[in-house]
Formats: sequence, C-alpha cells, structure tokens
Amino acid sequence: MVLKVQPGVPRVGGRLVRFADGLKQFKACKKMPAVKSLDQAPCSNTKPEQIMGHSCQALALLVKAGISFQAIPLKARMHEGLVSSNRDRRTLLDKRLLLLAALQLPEPVLLAADACLPRKSKSYRTAVSRKLDANHRHIQVGLVAQGLLQCLAATQFTLVLRHFGSWLRTVRAPHCASEFVVASTLRNSLLEFLATTPNDRNFTIFLREQLDLLRIEGTSLAAA
Repeated sequence: MVLKVQPGVPRVGGRLVRFADGLKQFKACKKMPAVKSLDQAPCSNTKPEQIMGHSCQALALLVKAGISFQAIPLKARMHEGLVSSNRDRRTLLDKRLLLLAALQLPEPVLLAADACLPRKSKSYRTAVSRKLDANHRHIQVGLVAQGLLQCLAATQFTLVLRHFGSWLRTVRAPHCASEFVVASTLRNSLLEFLATTPNDRNFTIFLREQLDLLRIEGTSLAAA
C-alpha cells in the first residue's frame, strides 16, 4: 500500500531502501513472556546499562516527504528472550532476514542495518505463544497507525492544514506536517466525519458499537 500512496519512493541502484533496527521497551514484570535483561548504551550517568524488557526487530521503508526523508515502519517482531525449541539455532540476523522475506516485496531491496522455554508443558508453551501473538498484533497495529499518519502527512499536506483547526507558526509549504498534527486533525474532524457519513458505513457502525457512554467523549461521538 505504501508504494501506491507514496509518490516519491527513492531507490538506490534500482532497489528499495529498507532500514532494520532494534527496539527495546522496558517491562517491569519479570514473568512476562520474552522479558529478558537487555544491554543499552548509557548516554548519561542516570541511564542504567541494563534494563528488563522486550527486544524487537523492526523494518521500515525510506520515503521522501516534502524536501526531507522519513522511514515508514512496516513490521516488527520480538526476536529475543524466548526459545520454543532446543533445535532452533537461528541468529538475530536469520530472524531479521525472515522478517524481511515475510513482507513479500515486489521489488529488490537494499537493507541497511546496524551491527528459552525448556521442559515446559505444551499448554504452557501454547499460552506463551498466544500471548506473544497478541503482543505482535499490538505492535503491528501501532506500526500501521504510525505509517498511515506519515503517509497522510506526506501526501495530503494542504488537506491536513485545512482541517487542523489551529495555527502552526513554523509550517512552510515545502515541508510536510508532523504525525502529531495529522493525528490532531483526524481527532478534530471525527465528529464532522460521523455527522456526514451514512450510518451504513462499516467504520461508523463499528465505532458506535464501541462507544463508552459513561465518558464525555463517548456521548459527544454518539450525538454526532
């Protein structure tokens, strides 16, 4: 979808440019699946050298946005802290390449990157696998939302500013809006969208079924 909506996707030597990097998210719960001790480069005396958390590998696509460039996230998975089989000898690089292959890209790619459950019952391993699947879906939904905001910022600059509902002092025409500005625009125009959209639209029906009428936001959306 990104290749369809983004007008300017740069290529190097005829290849799409993908970035791969690791993400570390702090988690306080030691018994949560895939939580392990992670090293981090301290940039100050107050930053610990090690934390407990999740370690993910993420892939992003380089795109042009206005006069600058940005990386749109595509996929991320937790690749450390869990060994489902003693026969699994895959390295982080192997898992990163499998993650890239899972995207099933239609063009050649130039990849730019930086340098256990033993003796548990089957029901336990199944529960852990189900938890990890839920975590991966949560991560992927966040990446999709982030990518959509970036695509709208790069391709719908005028439309975003028209519906932003406030004044931006530093915006200049050659630049694209930030993801925060796009998110605020979508939030500010949601009531107008619901008021002018037919009730048989799938999104409107789904949204109204999920409204919490005990909150002021829910009652406002229901009135729209």
